[in-house]
Amino acid sequence: MSHYGNWCGKGNNSKKPIDVLDGQCKKHAKCCESNGQWNSECDKQLVWNIAKSFGAINKIDWHARTYAVAAKVLFAEKVGGTTLLKHQFLHWHHFYHRRVSND
Repeated sequence: MSHYGNWCGKGNNSKKPIDVLDGQCKKHAKCCESNGQWNSECDKQLVWNIAKSFGAINKIDWHARTYAVAAKVLFAEKVGGTTLLKHQFLHWHHFYHRRVSND
């Protein structure tokens, strides 16, 4: 994959994130920095965060959309595939929405 913004892609890790997608990449980079580059939990969280933010990402532009889809596919496959993640995300999605609606 190429790069996007200030945080998405190898070697990008400096300035303030340019948008919500770049912010998710920054979270992933910081997680990997703390827990190791091959930490699957960091990768799962990136996929989840991109999926959760896709409505906002979709409104940015075609480059953001394309990068987000490519990142989701790449990292989902890295951590066990989309079927495994789908089951985890359904549980996380239910927990998240129940928590938000109770606040």
